[in-house]
Amino acid sequence: MSATSHSTGHGSGQAARANIAPLDEANYRTFPRILAAIRKHAPVALKSLYRRIESSPALSQLLPDAEIRRRASDAQYEHWIKMFSGRLTATPPSAARRSATSMPA
Repeated sequence: MSATSHSTGHGSGQAARANIAPLDEANYRTFPRILAAIRKHAPVALKSLYRRIESSPALSQLLPDAEIRRRASDAQYEHWIKMFSGRLTATPPSAARRSATSMPA
């Protein structure tokens, strides 16, 4: 299979992700600053995002009540915190894979 062809194989997806966003020591050195920015700005940004989702007739159907939106916001925040709290692995945690595959189309 050529490098430009698409594949549904699990391994090829990991290789593609690594090629799109390769990480090296310079990247990892920036993680503490990114993490600090997330901790400082993400709560307000997520609150704004989920207010906009709530006010959108189409989007509010995906997250129909305040508790669901709060859980989604908390999960997104925790995901970002975990992402920038250490080194990324080639295989995302099972919860991240489940979340990504269960998102509505």
